[in-house]
This record gives sequence, C-alpha cells and structure tokens, in this order.
Amino acid sequence: MTHAAWADLPERVRDAVQARTGEVTVVTRPPAGNHAHFAGKLTTLTGPVFVKGARKEPDRDGSEVAALRNEARINPHVQPFAPRLLWTIDRDGCSWALSMFELAMPTTRLVPQTLLCWPRP
Repeated sequence: MTHAAWADLPERVRDAVQARTGEVTVVTRPPAGNHAHFAGKLTTLTGPVFVKGARKEPDRDGSEVAALRNEARINPHVQPFAPRLLWTIDRDGCSWALSMFELAMPTTRLVPQTLLCWPRP
C-alpha cells in the first residue's frame, strides 16, 4: 500500500482537518502500519491528535474505507479501552475518508504497538 504524506492530501482534506484542530504544526508518521493510506500524529494548536485516512475510489469504496467506517462504528462500544473517536469526514464529494482520535498514550498492552514509538508529551 502506498502511504501518503500530509502534504500529499488534497488541500480540501487538510483544510477540513485544520478547521477542527487549528493549524497543524508537526506531522509524525508512525513507523509501521498498513491499514490506512495516511496515518499520523498531528501536533496542532489545540493539542495532539491521531488521524487515519483512506482514499475513496471513484466507483467504489475499498477495504481501507470500510475498515475506517467499521472502526468508527464500534468506537463508542470499546471505551475506555481504545482512543476516543473525535470526528470523521466521510461524505459524498470528498475523495478521502478520515477519522481523528484522541492521542493514546501507552498505558496497557491494548495500545497498538506503533503508538509505543512516540514519546510522551
């Protein structure tokens, strides 16, 4: 899977994220992971968040988009064991599906291994 950098996301998508978070000042990509076309810790004016996104196909939604939708659907049922979902962008006319989560600090083995690589604030 090809992973996109923050700067590679369409301007409309980046603007939608920053409308919720304020300016993104630093993007830290996880060292591993293969379930999203974009994933990263965003340091923003309102604090750090974790964003995952998948490109939508013009004629169908791929498995990555379906996985993001499923993760958003079940998120309220896995609290407090998973980072809280803050919002999603997944509407007609948008070329990406995105989910933004609270940034999880590793406190249990339930936190994904990729998050363990990020230093605590």
